[in-house]
Amino acid sequence: MKVVIEIVICFSLKDSVSRLISEGAWSWPADWNDKFQNVQIPTFVQDKQDELSWKNSAEFQEFSVTMVWETIRPRGLEVPWFHVVWFTHCIPKHAFHLWLVFRPKLKTQDVLSSWGIRGCADVPTVCALCELQPDSHDHVFFECSYATQVWKGICDYAELDHYCCSLGCSCELFRLFC
Repeated sequence: MKVVIEIVICFSLKDSVSRLISEGAWSWPADWNDKFQNVQIPTFVQDKQDELSWKNSAEFQEFSVTMVWETIRPRGLEVPWFHVVWFTHCIPKHAFHLWLVFRPKLKTQDVLSSWGIRGCADVPTVCALCELQPDSHDHVFFECSYATQVWKGICDYAELDHYCCSLGCSCELFRLFC
């Protein structure tokens, strides 16, 4: 009779890194060896606590979620309307909506139709404000008679001579007062 004894190495998230190394090799489950082939076994300094570090470029720094995010996130050029949308006391829901407006990404009928989605009986395809023309980003914000009245009201309140008739113009207006 042959007896097979299987030793199961268990560990928890509270374990130290040194506990996961045995005789110079990782002591994690065998299938992890395939997944984590390039994880080097660290060298240890006796009587020193484990510490969490992040290697940014060529140097190790103390780990922080902020540092990881700043390293891995994609960066584009800063747009001129950035501070209009994202500022210290912005309300995230409103900032996100305004971000969609400045990037012409609202789900207006022209955007939906470019995806092949057509209006159906219970979804109107005309502007909800004037009910005269199909809604589009430019129409809803600048060409609609209701939008024109709103912009004129804003310009009167701000004591400006003209109202905004484009996204670029409105961006400049917001930058003056925000």
